[in-house]
Amino acid sequence: MTDLNFTINVSTASEIYLHLFRCDNNFSPRLSDRLNVESYSIKIRSNATTFEVWNSSNALIGLVAVYLDKELKTAFITNVSVEKNYMGKGISKKLMQNSIDYLKNNFYKQVKLEVFKSNEIAISLYRKFGFIECSEEGNSIIMKLKF
Repeated sequence: MTDLNFTINVSTASEIYLHLFRCDNNFSPRLSDRLNVESYSIKIRSNATTFEVWNSSNALIGLVAVYLDKELKTAFITNVSVEKNYMGKGISKKLMQNSIDYLKNNFYKQVKLEVFKSNEIAISLYRKFGFIECSEEGNSIIMKLKF
């Protein structure tokens, strides 16, 4: 991970779109089957705090996007993604830790996320950080972490 650069809120909507496009097949079901990826990228850039990782070619290869409710001090993770060639190297873990540290340092009370029940790898990652299941919605589980 020495040749990787971790940042916050540096990416443009176009860079987010290209990243999510490259990660599309990593989602199950595919992200593009569930939403308009270009519109989602714009929404993320406009409304989310992004925790990013860039490779030595300055390509966005990992992203955690978090919507913040600054008044209620709650947050919602809307995206966790890492490009296939970089999976298994601890990047998702580092991005999640960066986002959780940010929330704790800014006195947030809790963070929630939604994950497909079939995504056992992601669920396992979230549990390692202390997320617990709080409800189910169709094929998804809502998980939360209180600080």
